[in-house]
Amino acid sequence: MPEDNKIVHTVTLNGPKPQLLIQEGEFKSKPMLHIVFLGGMGKPLSFGVGKAKMILHSLPEIQAFYDKHQATLKD
Repeated sequence: MPEDNKIVHTVTLNGPKPQLLIQEGEFKSKPMLHIVFLGGMGKPLSFGVGKAKMILHSLPEIQAFYDKHQATLKD
């Protein structure tokens, strides 16, 4: 891959990292990443390599969304 096509993202968040349990597994012989929010926060989240790639490429938009709406978070 040529150097000028590389994507680099740096994300800085305020506050502590939520308690997460992250496990790699499989579903129908495909690799999956499972994220479990400890402490009763939300439902587990699972996704494969394709969605992981989309998420990683979308970090600037995800960061902008977070920055815009972080005031709505409950402590």
